[in-house]
Amino acid sequence: MGYDRYPECLVDEKTQFLADKMARGMRLFFTHGPDCALADVARDKYHTANEQPKLELAQIRGPTNL
Repeated sequence: MGYDRYPECLVDEKTQFLADKMARGMRLFFTHGPDCALADVARDKYHTANEQPKLELAQIRGPTNL
């Protein structure tokens, strides 16, 4: 379990983090979320959009002569 040592800075840090991810079109992974595994960041008090409830193993194509 962790504690925020400077909770007054946390809101500003999260706001900057989410603004950066949204500007770059990145998606967020939620490793402990039971209902959402992957989502886009949306700007309405920073909520998620295009939630994906689970991830499936995808085939990765690579060199065939390994």
